[in-house]
Amino acid sequence: MAKEFLLQFSGQAFTVGQQLAFNFVDKKLLGLVVKSLEAADLSAIKAGLDAKPKKTKMGRCLGDTMVQFEKAENSSLNLVGKAKGKVPRQSIINPDWDFQKMGIGGLDKEFNAIFRRAFASRVFPPEIVEQLEN
Repeated sequence: MAKEFLLQFSGQAFTVGQQLAFNFVDKKLLGLVVKSLEAADLSAIKAGLDAKPKKTKMGRCLGDTMVQFEKAENSSLNLVGKAKGKVPRQSIINPDWDFQKMGIGGLDKEFNAIFRRAFASRVFPPEIVEQLEN
């Protein structure tokens, strides 16, 4: 459904609260409402900088935009599949970890660096890992 949405609306600008009609496959016209938007600075990404997405009120849909659908409370439509954006993620690395409590002292920075490198793939959200695999 997200792929079809991107095919139909790539290049389109959206605002939070905007209503739109979406024709999905052989279904009837679906009414959608934009609930939230996040945007990243593309020039920062191209420069190799870490550009974290920020909440915004307006944005443009691109071909690689991540779209998440959520069923309205009064809707008779049933969405199936994984709701990747709804899955709560737990960090397995505690940034306040103290190795001295384990009896290991003096190497906090080194051990933290090793843990970060070894478990980095577990820290990234599933949708990012999926994109890296493809």
